[in-house]
Amino acid sequence: MLPFESNYLAYLLAHPQQQTSAEQILSNGTKIRLLGVGAIELEPATLTHSSRAIVLSAGIHGNETAPIEWLNQLLDDLLGEHLVISEPLLLLWGHPQAMIAGVREIGTNLNRLFNGAHKHGVQDLEHQRAAELEGWMDTFYRRYSFRCAHYDLHTAIRSSVHEKFAVVPYTPQRAPNLEQFALLQDCGVDCLLFFHQPTTTFSYHSAIHYDADAFTVELGKVRPFGQNERAALRLLDDRMRLLICGGKSQRQMPDVDRCRWYQVTDVINREQSDFRLNFADDLANFSTFQSGDCLAYQAEEPVLVDDGPKSVVFPNAHVQVGQRAAILVKQLAAAECARIIYG
Repeated sequence: MLPFESNYLAYLLAHPQQQTSAEQILSNGTKIRLLGVGAIELEPATLTHSSRAIVLSAGIHGNETAPIEWLNQLLDDLLGEHLVISEPLLLLWGHPQAMIAGVREIGTNLNRLFNGAHKHGVQDLEHQRAAELEGWMDTFYRRYSFRCAHYDLHTAIRSSVHEKFAVVPYTPQRAPNLEQFALLQDCGVDCLLFFHQPTTTFSYHSAIHYDADAFTVELGKVRPFGQNERAALRLLDDRMRLLICGGKSQRQMPDVDRCRWYQVTDVINREQSDFRLNFADDLANFSTFQSGDCLAYQAEEPVLVDDGPKSVVFPNAHVQVGQRAAILVKQLAAAECARIIYG
């Protein structure tokens, strides 16, 4: 039997270091396995060849509370049998100890430690956690040799011109999955960022190793536990419930008129301890800069925009030296979006 009846999040935060594996079968036939700290697998009573193995992760950064709370409510409704899944489902709460501390990370940015990056450097808490999360994902995807999907849910430090947006990992060998882009639009995510190189994020890890339809999904701004408005995630909630319960969307392609798509062009790393951004701390994501504008200073040398206009996303001067301090993106014209969709 599971050691909790509901509100797994409360149990998780009370037991952030060790949880004994447990298993329970609901009356509707759903099998639930507690795999370890922050990892719960659900298997439907019946599997078919059209099933999709779905991973939902939240809390890779501990202060990104809205998706953490949403995932907890989703599990509550599954435990209460208000929903019956038809797809294998793995729920992951990424960084419980950072959640308790109310911080993004304890020592290292966890979302820079996947795709095997955790094997290198000082083996701190986050390095160990990345290895655990990769292990659970690997076991899950190998157990269910179906199509794979991974939605890694986040909230951003800053406000944003586009409140909800998703990062599409760099997988040049694969054609864009337009059905997935339509699904994201149904979740209220019209803005996509197409990354231009391999990374060490969780969504890139699942995309490159398991051919998963994987996205880093940003769902608004960071807020403390208890201060999130559930209505803000209503579209995501509706669409994800439909997905895991086997419902079919009426749309196979995104609405081109709603597409706000960007190509990532530049990654700015903090290479020096004196790195500083040349704009206010409350500047919104997707704020636009022109050619020649100074974005930052590195060793007192200006970091300038070339081939503008470009927009800045995820600016953070306080990352560790050597890590990404911002990315620059260039918006695709409507005709470019239409070309991707219609060929």
